[in-house]
Parts: sequence; structure tokens; C-alpha cells
Amino acid sequence: MKRMRFVFGVLLSLVGCVSISCEEIVVQVDSEVQLVPVTLDGVKSESSSFDRNYLASLEAILRYDFSHNGSTRVLEAGEGTYILSPGVNGDQFAITIREKGQSQVQEMGGIALSGDLAVDRKAMHRVADSVHKALFGVDGIAGTHLLYTRKVMDPNTQKHVAEVWEADYDGANAHQVTHEGAYVVTPTYVPPSPGKKVQQFLYVTYKSGQPRIILASLRDSSSGKLTSLRGNQLLPSVNRQSDAVAFISDVTGNPDLFLQPFDRVQGALGKPRQIFTAKGATQGSPTFSPNGQQVAFVSNKAGSAKIYLLNIPEAGTRRKDVKTSLLHKKTRNGTAPVWSPDGTKIAFSSRVDGVRQIWVFDFTQGEEWQLTKGPKHKENPSWAPNSKHLVYNTVETNSADLYVIDVVRKQPVKLKMGAGEFHYPSWEPRTAMALGE
Repeated sequence: MKRMRFVFGVLLSLVGCVSISCEEIVVQVDSEVQLVPVTLDGVKSESSSFDRNYLASLEAILRYDFSHNGSTRVLEAGEGTYILSPGVNGDQFAITIREKGQSQVQEMGGIALSGDLAVDRKAMHRVADSVHKALFGVDGIAGTHLLYTRKVMDPNTQKHVAEVWEADYDGANAHQVTHEGAYVVTPTYVPPSPGKKVQQFLYVTYKSGQPRIILASLRDSSSGKLTSLRGNQLLPSVNRQSDAVAFISDVTGNPDLFLQPFDRVQGALGKPRQIFTAKGATQGSPTFSPNGQQVAFVSNKAGSAKIYLLNIPEAGTRRKDVKTSLLHKKTRNGTAPVWSPDGTKIAFSSRVDGVRQIWVFDFTQGEEWQLTKGPKHKENPSWAPNSKHLVYNTVETNSADLYVIDVVRKQPVKLKMGAGEFHYPSWEPRTAMALGE
């Protein structure tokens, strides 16, 4: 028991779980000039049964989406580069797009409203993403979702439990997806096949006392252990191809990096294999490169926690032939790395003057830079599909919140999630749904 407590105390330090008591400071960065200014008109109504307050709610959702997509900013006055004019005729929603100084108008319509804001919110997100693609040729992120854990006190047992929840990217429509009645951590989506919706996710449960990786469905209540490997299992990460899962296990007596062949339908294929170990060191937080050929992970093999890159070795490779390279040099420690979907960046958490901040290593520039500021510890970043946004959680005594930040404006936005402590966010790895899907 002492060995287990020591090992996972070290693992937690590699993930970056710490706490202090302080207030969040939002630092405004003047980079608005990099965003395209748009005008968003109020939602006009024609022969509609929806009242003014409901239409204002739809407008507020669109305003949020166009203000936080990393490409546009909504003007409070004046005329933007594009003028967006939403309207409702009966129960049908449509939006027109007009470029400033041009008379030609593009219209997107045929979206039936239900009168249920939870349902129509998703329709507005799809509209925002379709407008984004029409303007910029790439999908937006408004239709994506977040997985995370919500920690609360169980009133029956007076013990803390944490379950996995899912919400829209703005924190709305939150709903619980696990019902373990135990402590669960580090949920992560299983990337879907091209053009498909996400169906599965992984998480770690402490229900039996020993941490185990669970493969679960988002569409029904089915779930099961990923692997029967003995020992403690932690920190699963799935590659984009969804044919391998990297995770940490101490089955050999040391917390090492393992690779499990995987299939979306069959689950784990065969036995996992150890791909990295270092004498007396603890490994943690693996993340795959987009092509699935490399893994970035944390190790304290050189003394303090640092992030290393590893070309995934072929089966049978001798331990002495497995080589790693150090990712960051400016910061003295680094935890919780996550590779951007476009492969150009790795975000991670590192201490600055005693406080953990989110940093980004940019492969195109070959250097790292600090993204966040302020006194609260910031941990567990996860990239949006557009590689422009990150979600992370802050930590202080008895408090943890989720924030979204884009790397252009660098202005963190706190998600309104309700009561509880929120940790380990994971951004859905898919493109936005087609309008009306």
C-alpha cells in the first residue's frame, strides 16, 4: 500500500494536480485586429409563435459563437466586413450573409425550430459552424462537445465522488454519462471514423480501489475494462487512427508507458506492450502525434518532470535502442502535454513563479511560449479540432473550473457549469456536423 501511494503521488505530480487559493486574473491582449469584424442583426420574426425573449436567447447563442470561434468578432456598433441577419418565419430559421459594400446575399435556411431551447441551441451551433465554413472554408467548433469530470460530495456517504459529464463546447446542455458512484478521472474521446459521430470514450475508475481503464459508449450504458493487464492503469490516450491506446501501468513494478493495439468495434486487440521505461523514474500523460507515429509523454527520469518525444518503437526493439528527445528547454518542468490536431503544437502545463500556467510549444518556430497568466493553477489542456482553442481546468482549494481560450486573443472564458469541481476536460475530436444533421 505504501508503494502504491508513493507511485501515484508521483504520478499526480507529473499530471500537474496541485492546489492554491487565489483569484483568477484575466489578461486582455489586444489582438482583435486579427479577427474579422462582423455585424450580427437581431433575430427578425415573421408570423412566428416564438416570443421576443426566445428569439433573444437564439441571438445570444449566435453572438457567443461568433465571438468565440477564433476567426470573427461581433461589433457592438458600426458595420462589419460581413453582415449576418437571422430571422424566423413560422417555425423555420434562416440566416443571410452579406459582405460589406456588396448587394449579393447568401442565405442558409430550412432549420426547423422546436421551441425547446436545449434542442434549438444545438441548431444555432450548427448554423454558426456553417456560416464559419462559408466565410473561411473550414469547419467551426460550435457544434463540438467536451468531456470532463464533476466532483461533488455524495450526500448518502459523505464522500467525494467524481463522474464523467458531457456538455456543449460553451458548457451548456451538460449531462452525466457515467454512474459509477465512485471516483473517476481523465476521460478522453475515442476518435470516430471519418464523417462519423463520436461513439466511445475511455476513462479511469477507482471503483474497485485499483485504477482501471474503462471503454464506454456515449450512445448507451455499455462499458467494460479496456485490458485485463494486472497492476494499476492510468492516463489513457487514443491516437487519431483509433488503432492504439497509450497508457501508464506499474505492472512491472514501475509506472511505465504501454501501447495497446485497439479497434473501435472489437476494443483491445491482444496484449499491450511496454514501449518506454527508465530505472527509478515515473512516466505519465502520453499524447499521440496526429499521424500516430510519435508519443509525447512526461517523465522524471532526469530528476524533475519534463516532456519527452518518442518515436513508437517496433515490437522487439531493445530497451537501450529506444531513444527520446526533450521537448521544452525554456521551462524547467512540464506536465499534461497534448498534441494539436494539426500537428504544429503541443500544449502543456508548467510552473511560472510557483503557479502552473498553460504553455505552447510551436514546432514551426521551434520554441515555447506562455499562453495563460494569473494566479490560479491551470492544468490539463485539451485542443479543439481547429487547433486554435484550448480547454483547461483551474485549481485552487476546494474549487476547480473549466476555461476555454483561443491562441489569437488569449482571453480565457470561464464556462458556467454549476456546482462542483471540474477537472480533466477533453475536447471532442471531430468536425462540425452538416447543417440540419
